[in-house]
Amino acid sequence: MRQTLRKSETLRGYRSFTTIISNGTLIVARPVRLYYVLEAGSSGHLQIGYTVSRNVKGAVLRNRIKRVLREAVRLHKGTLVEALRHRRHRLSAVLLYAGQNPTHRGAVRLASVEQPVAELLRQIGQLLADRT
Repeated sequence: MRQTLRKSETLRGYRSFTTIISNGTLIVARPVRLYYVLEAGSSGHLQIGYTVSRNVKGAVLRNRIKRVLREAVRLHKGTLVEALRHRRHRLSAVLLYAGQNPTHRGAVRLASVEQPVAELLRQIGQLLADRT
């Protein structure tokens, strides 16, 4: 399976984000939070949006953290997409980085975010397996 992140897999739009955050379920693996809505009877589609808390100062740093979040999802989404397709569910989610404000741009690396993101995606996969 190709490990790419398609444009159709990225959630966009203020309304989409606020709907998922206000109506979705929250799971936490610090410093990342995942708000999600899981719908049955769909064709196994995944859409994830990325956001960073405004406590992290500086747009450049917030954008870097979003790039790191996207890369972590790209690396670990394979098994989740297969489970969604097999169980015929649709997942709409928002990943929110709510960690402390790093002192400089290099402070947030893939290694510090990859494990929490992998854990959150694993929990969603386990939830799908339990729905059988």
